[in-house]
Amino acid sequence: MKSFITRSTLRLGLLFSAFALLGSLETRAQSAYDQAYADANALIFDESWSEAADAFDAFLRQHPEGRRTDDAHFYRCYAGEKGAVDRKEVFECYDRFVRDFSRSSYADDAQSSLVRIAQALSRDGNPEYVERLRAIREQGDEEVALAALYALQNIGDEAALDTMLSLLDRTDSPEVRRRIVFAMGNFDSPKVLPKLLEIATGNEGTELRRNAVYALSNHDASDQVMDALESILGSDADTEVRKAALYAMANVETDRVLPLLSRIALEDRDSELAKAATYAVANSDSPDAAEMLQSIFSDARSVEVRKAALYALANLDTSDLIPFLTQAALTSDDPEIARAATYAIGNVSSSEAITALSDILRNGSNVEVQKAALYALSNHSEEAMLPMLLDAAMSNANVELQKTAVYAIANIDGREATQGLLRIFEETASNEVKRTVIQAFGGRDEESAKDFLLDVVMQSDDPELAMAAVYAMANWMEDEDLDFLGSVLEDAQHPEVRRAVVMTIGHSEMDEAVDMLVQVVKTDADTRVRTSAVQALGNIGTPKAREALINLLEGDQN
Repeated sequence: MKSFITRSTLRLGLLFSAFALLGSLETRAQSAYDQAYADANALIFDESWSEAADAFDAFLRQHPEGRRTDDAHFYRCYAGEKGAVDRKEVFECYDRFVRDFSRSSYADDAQSSLVRIAQALSRDGNPEYVERLRAIREQGDEEVALAALYALQNIGDEAALDTMLSLLDRTDSPEVRRRIVFAMGNFDSPKVLPKLLEIATGNEGTELRRNAVYALSNHDASDQVMDALESILGSDADTEVRKAALYAMANVETDRVLPLLSRIALEDRDSELAKAATYAVANSDSPDAAEMLQSIFSDARSVEVRKAALYALANLDTSDLIPFLTQAALTSDDPEIARAATYAIGNVSSSEAITALSDILRNGSNVEVQKAALYALSNHSEEAMLPMLLDAAMSNANVELQKTAVYAIANIDGREATQGLLRIFEETASNEVKRTVIQAFGGRDEESAKDFLLDVVMQSDDPELAMAAVYAMANWMEDEDLDFLGSVLEDAQHPEVRRAVVMTIGHSEMDEAVDMLVQVVKTDADTRVRTSAVQALGNIGTPKAREALINLLEGDQN
């Protein structure tokens, strides 16, 4: 058969061939480009500095533009620096790189090298190179300034510090000033402390002044640092700065710290500062801290400071403090103080703490303090406490205290606690307490809890209790419970109980519940129950549920 090739087909074939040829040439060119760079870079790894510099020069002459251009320029400078080329020439190389490739991933390294070389040149009698760095910073290049700071900090000598202090006086950049203040904490120089104190007590922003305070505490001259921190505390600086001075004192190893903190806690009119001093005493790890905190509790002006002293004492976690805290809980006229002391005892892990909490439960001056004792006891989660909690739940005349005891028992795992909750439900005359027991069972992950709630739903004559049990069941609703809930829907006389069941089914998101809910929508006598069933279908949200809603809607329209 004769083959015919049209002109258009021929032109298309020639075009594809041209593209293929161009692609091949481009691939070979790219391969040569990468190979030339790799060859030059290999000389860097071999530390053949002079040969590497020549190789990168040749690469850049042949490929002045490309994806490796900034890399090649940086390593050209680097090879010159390592190859002992004249420092001035290397400085100029890095300077050009910083100006031409400010977005390069090598920019930070180049900037650091630029600063390091300028410092070396300055020490060799060429101060104009440091001045050139200053000119760069004054042009507003914050990235260069920050890189310079890191390099100066690493150099760490007096000339570097002078340069940093000079920049601090000239720059308006908040970030640069913050970094300088932070770096000053690493210089042991008599020039540093006065400058940091000036910043801390000046008109700078709060964050910078706080940074200055913390930088002060890094210095070894403890007496001078304490003088400076005391000066800040006595100044009109804002509370945050003065608090920073308090916390900074904890890092200063001197006997002057604790007495000063105690005085501020007891006497300062700023309660926030006094509280900070109280917590700083607790963080001091001093053997005298506990005694000092007790004094603050007894003599502080502010209730908030006294509470802070109690919480701080509790964090020491020592049974030696239990008698003191118990006395505070039982005798204080201030309910807040009594509760704080009670919770503080709850934070101590010991049998003495449990005995003290039992005493407060029996003899506390008011219900809120007794409730605090119950909550504190529940944190220990020991079955040995169960009898006293049961006694509170069943014998106390105050319903709120009974409910609190139920919650405390619910925090204890095991069969004994479960039996205790059942006993409370059976014997209490308070429906409020019964509902609390039901809620507690809703949070217990055991089969007996499920059985209890099912019994309440089916057997209780009180619709409110039945509803509470239905809602509690929602925590562990499973497929096999649908049949049971369906029977509740059929048998429950009170519409609110049926409505609770419908809403519980809706939260289960079970596709199997759709038919049951549709039946409720069609047959239940109560409008609210039917409406809840529609909402439950929407909550399930499966395709089957959506189809049921559409059918119900179309049926209503027909």
